[in-house]
Amino acid sequence: VLLKRVIPAKEQVINQLNTIYHYQEKEVAKIARDTSDLYKEMRSLVIIVSLIACLLGIAIATFVIRRTTKTEKELSSAYDNIQKLSAEKSQLLADVIDEYQSPLNSLLQYSDAIAKNANKEKSYNREFLSDIVNLQHACEHLNGLTSEILDFTNVESGKVALSSQDLDIYEFINDVANQIKPIAAKNNNQIELHCPKNIGYMETDPTKLRQILFNLLANACKYTEFGLISLNVKFNANRVNGSGHERWITFSVIDTGVGIAPNKVDKIFHAIPNIRQPNNRRQEASGLNLTISRRLCHMMGGEIIVNSEPGMGSVFSVKLPHHASTQTVEHAY
Repeated sequence: VLLKRVIPAKEQVINQLNTIYHYQEKEVAKIARDTSDLYKEMRSLVIIVSLIACLLGIAIATFVIRRTTKTEKELSSAYDNIQKLSAEKSQLLADVIDEYQSPLNSLLQYSDAIAKNANKEKSYNREFLSDIVNLQHACEHLNGLTSEILDFTNVESGKVALSSQDLDIYEFINDVANQIKPIAAKNNNQIELHCPKNIGYMETDPTKLRQILFNLLANACKYTEFGLISLNVKFNANRVNGSGHERWITFSVIDTGVGIAPNKVDKIFHAIPNIRQPNNRRQEASGLNLTISRRLCHMMGGEIIVNSEPGMGSVFSVKLPHHASTQTVEHAY
């Protein structure tokens, strides 16, 4: 009797197990339904959030595009106005220089005539003759400045065009060196030329190349006293993609002058004066000749590289293509 009361019957055990099983099934089904409903709600929420994000992104993109387009139009209009004003300024400056050069040339001619008469007439005192010489030097200096400004305005306004012809490099370099010797002699400088006789020809604009080299050499003569100015010419060839070579001619103007401070090297090609000027104010320059030379060099497909140290002199290297490219010929800067 005790065992029957303690140990339940087999049927009772099975019924209890079935009851527990059915209860678990109901709970699992309930959990599955709740999970399914939650998944549906989350999916709907994700879709709604995605739609909101897309709409917000489209709105932001539309706003940015409109603002960018408006800004581009404003910048383009401002750039056109700046270009127009720059062209008008350059033209006005060129007209003023033309008007200015006529009386300046007349003054230079009159002072030259007076100086010649003073040399013939012994009655003129030395002080008067010295004043006439100083007047001549001032007129020549102003004439050089006006010429530089006129060249600068022509480059700025796009009136400079390039031509192309075969140039005998050795003869050309000797001619430029002979042309610069009187200027070098003013500061007791010597000119040395290093150019192979068999360097051959190059295709370029000789007038613009002469202007570039003359500006660099004259600039070296201004800032060098009792020194040496060298003009070196080299032929260089660089392999391009293994299929050919780029041929370059490098013209290097080396002086033993005052040099340029490292923090001023980047400024020498801007239209500012007296970057390399020493303490005395006897040497003056407009600062335009280097600017003009660099822009002409860019027009010809080349570049000017500067290496300098204060008190150690400077090296200006002009690198130009051996053959003029079709893009640079007859192209305004």
